[in-house]
Amino acid sequence: MVLPSLYSRLELGYYVYIRQLQHGVKTNIFLKDTVASYTKRLELRSSRNGNSWRIDDLIQILGTLSRVETLSFIDFHALSTETIICVIALLPNLRHVELRYCHIVSTPLVQHRFVSNNASTKSNPSPAINKLSFIWTDFTEKAITSCLLPHITHLELGSNRNKYEAVNGLVVNSLAQHCPNITHLTIALPQIEEPIICDTIAHYGLQLQQLSIKCVGHRTLLAISARALNLQKLALRVTSESQEEEDDISPYMIRIVTACRYLESFEIASTQLDQDVPNEIWEAIIACGELDATNASQKRQLRAQYALMVRQKNQVAKNDPKSGMASRQRLALGRNSVWFDTVSEEVLEQRYHYNNSIRGRYQHQRNNFEQLQLIRSELVRVALRWPNLP
Repeated sequence: MVLPSLYSRLELGYYVYIRQLQHGVKTNIFLKDTVASYTKRLELRSSRNGNSWRIDDLIQILGTLSRVETLSFIDFHALSTETIICVIALLPNLRHVELRYCHIVSTPLVQHRFVSNNASTKSNPSPAINKLSFIWTDFTEKAITSCLLPHITHLELGSNRNKYEAVNGLVVNSLAQHCPNITHLTIALPQIEEPIICDTIAHYGLQLQQLSIKCVGHRTLLAISARALNLQKLALRVTSESQEEEDDISPYMIRIVTACRYLESFEIASTQLDQDVPNEIWEAIIACGELDATNASQKRQLRAQYALMVRQKNQVAKNDPKSGMASRQRLALGRNSVWFDTVSEEVLEQRYHYNNSIRGRYQHQRNNFEQLQLIRSELVRVALRWPNLP
């Protein structure tokens, strides 16, 4: 059983290896049957000397009855949509298509290298494909819409370099048109405006079971608590945009817990967990931890107690007229309704130090995200204890 295990994952990239494997499946019937029957994951890589494989190569190696379930394209600097569709058409049992570190284009640069005379570029993708992942992959609008397969239920739009202005937003805005059956959605693309995220959540609504998105502001949380009521898993990454707002987003966190009654897991990532997670959740962590004597549970209790202490201290400072937090006042100027802030000397000094350490602060926001994973028992306790929270 060594050979079947060895060929459960097959990576094709270098010319010499491809030719050796082609020769092997031609001369060794056992190797040919092993690749056809046991290869479940196929990884196609763009090698240093160019894209050395062709569609014909895949047909010779895999055969026509391949059992590949996961297909990955990795490190392609110019991967055409035509090539993607052609490869997908060769794999009747394909379930998951993944693109990592690629640049997708709508027109192949070297068409003859990839396209086989026997492979139809107009073949419809298999309806068995239910998952599509883009990770650090850039694309034009025309290219990506050709890859949004209509039958998928799981879609991951991971972060990318955002090479084309406004394309990321256009793609997310078009999901409802191209992928109507989404139940598991991850959006980590940069430069997505909050209204687009809210509209996407509203469209899929009750059919969403898992959601992982950036929390740009409180409207995103409102959209989740109002529309995505059947969520089972939720992951939020609170970004710097939302932390710059003056309003507190923690009340909207509690709305999600009380509205989404089927939540099994709720993950919050933020550089300011103490500020973004409400008292009710921290108190639930402490209460559930009293029933669990493990070291991990005790650490969570201590973290929750510290957060409550910080939140209480911040609330006192906010209500203290002598503090910098309370000294911010919005005064209206009569002309053109312009607003400005009046601040204390202490706050001005803090702002000076902030401006002179902006590089360090940016690095902090990038690297010091803290994650809080809420489990079912904690979520249930919050929902039962505060069922009528606004």
